Amino acid sequence: MKIILLGPFYPYRGGISDTNEELVKRLIESGHSVNVINFKMLYPKYIFPGKTQFFQEKKEFNNIRNQRLINSFNFFNWNNVIKKINDFDPELLISSYWTPFISICISYINSGVSKKVKKIGLIHNAKPHEKSYLNSFLLNRYLDRLDKYITFSLNVKKNIQELNSKIVGKSVFLPTPNKYGCPIESNKAKRKLGLSQNITYIMFFGIIRPYKGLDLLIKAFNKLKKNSESIELLIVGENYESIKKYKNMSEFVKNIDSIHLLNKFVDEKMVKYWFSAADLIVQPYTSSSQSGITSMAIHFEKMIVTTNVGGISEKIDHKKNGFVCEANYNDIAEKINDALKSERKSFVKNIRKSKKEMSWKNFIKALLD
Repeated sequence: MKIILLGPFYPYRGGISDTNEELVKRLIESGHSVNVINFKMLYPKYIFPGKTQFFQEKKEFNNIRNQRLINSFNFFNWNNVIKKINDFDPELLISSYWTPFISICISYINSGVSKKVKKIGLIHNAKPHEKSYLNSFLLNRYLDRLDKYITFSLNVKKNIQELNSKIVGKSVFLPTPNKYGCPIESNKAKRKLGLSQNITYIMFFGIIRPYKGLDLLIKAFNKLKKNSESIELLIVGENYESIKKYKNMSEFVKNIDSIHLLNKFVDEKMVKYWFSAADLIVQPYTSSSQSGITSMAIHFEKMIVTTNVGGISEKIDHKKNGFVCEANYNDIAEKINDALKSERKSFVKNIRKSKKEMSWKNFIKALLD
C-alpha cells in the first residue's frame, strides 16, 4: 500500500516524532511504501518552551523518504504540500493530532487531499495540556476530515465520542518502543551511570511540566526517606518550566544528597541505561490523556506506580503489573512502598504479558483493519 505519514519526524524530537518514526519503520517492514511529509517549521522559537526542538545527534534513515515541507504558520505553503501529496497518489494518509495549535494546518492539508485517499488520524490528546478555548472547535474540524481515528487510550476515545460520535474510532494502547534497545542487567546500567549498586532507585523520567506532578513525588520521597536510607530518587528530563520551584522545595533541599537531577533531554542511546538502573518508575501526574513513559517502562520490564488520572493507568493492573494510586503524595508514597516490598518476579511475568500485547504488529493490524 502507498502511504503518506503527515506529522513530526526526525530531526524533531519528542513523543510524537518518536511514535511516527517507529510506525513508519514497522509499516515498511510490513511491505508498505511510506513517504513522510514532515515540518520544515513546526514551532517558532519564541513560543517553544524547551531548549531545542531538534535532536543533536545525527540519525540515518536509508529506506525512508523524509521530506521537510510543512510550514505550520504559512497558509500559502499548505497548498504546495497538498499538491505534493496528490502527485504521490497515496492510498492512505496518516496524520497526527496532539495540539489544536498545529491542527489548523493539518486539517487544511487533509481537506485538500483527494477524496479517494483514506484518511486516518492518530490522536494523542483530545484535550491539550494547556487550556485552549478553541480546542473543541479545532478538534471537531480535524475529525470531520477523517475516515477513521486511532487513540492511545480509552480516555481519549471517550473525550472524542462526547464531541463527535459520527466518526469511526478505535483505542489501541501505544506500543512498546523498540528503538531504545533491550533491557540490560541492572548493575551494569548502574556502573555506566555512576550509581551505587546497593541503593534502590525510583525514577521520574520525561519532560518536566506542571501537570506531571513532580512536586507530589518529591513530597512522597521525603516521606519515604524517614523510614529508609537505602532509597534515592532519579529525576531525569528537560524542564518546560522553571526547575527552581522544585529545587527550592524544603523536601528537595532536605534530601538533596539522595536526589539525582539530570535536567536535560536524554540521548536515545542512554535511555536503556536509565530505565535498566531504576528499580521503579513513578508517574505522579495530576492530569494526562496517556503517556509514552508507560510503554517505555513496560518495554524495559519495570514496575510502575501511576496515578489514576486520565488514561495513563489503563494498562496497569493494580498489584499485578504495577500499582495505581490517587494523585496525592501520601498515596503515592504508600504505593511506592508497597511496590518496593513486592515480589518482583511475579510482576515481571505479568509485565511481559502486557509487553506482548502492546506490540507494533498488533497496532498496525488495528490501524489498517
